[in-house]
Amino acid sequence: MVIGLGGCAFRPDGAIDAGDVGVPIDGRGSGDDDAAEAASCPPGYVAGTAGVYRLVEGGATWDAARADCADDAAGGAFTLHTHLVVLASDAERESIRSDFGGPRLWLGVSDRVTTFAWRWVTAEEIEAYPPGSGPPWRVGQPTNGDSGAQDCVVMEENGLWDDRPCNSDAYAYVCECDAFPEEPAHF
Repeated sequence: MVIGLGGCAFRPDGAIDAGDVGVPIDGRGSGDDDAAEAASCPPGYVAGTAGVYRLVEGGATWDAARADCADDAAGGAFTLHTHLVVLASDAERESIRSDFGGPRLWLGVSDRVTTFAWRWVTAEEIEAYPPGSGPPWRVGQPTNGDSGAQDCVVMEENGLWDDRPCNSDAYAYVCECDAFPEEPAHF
C-alpha cells in the first residue's frame, strides 16, 4: 500500500517509492535526488512537502525531543543526519504546519547561548530566520519569560511561535533527516 503526503508517496514502513516521488524532498533538487535522500534516512521518516520528516505525537521536553531526533541515525548505515526540525523560511514553516498540523510542535531553535539570538540546532546556512520579532512569532513574543527560562520554541496550532521553557513543557515534535548534522555549540 502506498500513501500520499504533500505530493509524495511512501509506504507504511517509511520507505519512499522512488517512482512515485514527484515533488523535490528538500525543494532544491530533482525527484531522483530526493529518492536517494529518503533512502539514506532511518525507517519511519517520510517525504513531506519540503523535506523528509518523522512526526512524534507523544509529548516530550525540548531536550528529550532533540536527543530523540539526533539518536535516529546513530549506529546506522545512513548517509544523512537527523535532528529536531529546522525551518529555513515561512514556506517551510507552512509546509510543516500543513503536513503535520494539529498539535503544538517543538522546533529545533533556541536562544540558550545568547538571549534573543535564535540559533538552529544545525549549522545550516539560514539567513535571518527567524526574525527577532513579528511573524512568525505570536503577538508579544518572544518574551524570555519565566524568569528568563523561555529559551526554546514551540509552533502553535495556527503556525505562530512562542518561546517556552525547554524542560518543563511537553509537546509533540518533528524530526528532520537531511545533510546537516547538529551543531552543539548552537544549543
